[in-house]
Amino acid sequence: MNSHEPNPNTEAPPRVDEPPRKSPWSTKAKVLRLLWAVVEVTLWRYSPTPAWGFRRFLLRCFGARVGRGVRVHPSVKVIIPWNIDLGQGVVVYERAILYALGTITVGERSEIGPLAHICAGTHDYTSPAFTLLREPISIGKDCLIGIAAFVAP
Repeated sequence: MNSHEPNPNTEAPPRVDEPPRKSPWSTKAKVLRLLWAVVEVTLWRYSPTPAWGFRRFLLRCFGARVGRGVRVHPSVKVIIPWNIDLGQGVVVYERAILYALGTITVGERSEIGPLAHICAGTHDYTSPAFTLLREPISIGKDCLIGIAAFVAP
């Protein structure tokens, strides 16, 4: 076989014509996500651990519904806080991730363990465009999500 001839064993599969992908985010949502990202890596991350009220305030400023006595550690990664509803007395421990593509609702007195990942979003794997699905997650009252658990829709 000549080195300039295509090798049938190494050719890429034929491309499927896909429609152009449009961002699922509005301009307003993109700007809010950028503002939150700046707040999160500055004011949020470097706030002292006992500054529970300050972090509740920051979440509320970005549209989260936060009950009395909620404790969210400064190492928690919060993505899209306006889709989050934390009931009274909820605790979110160190390095947990609240990825609120869809709504995340956590009932009163529930706890999200360290390194837990609550991911309210997925993709439609049957769609050629791999469409983003923003599915809600609801965690009841008095629940414990364990260390390094992954919760998805």
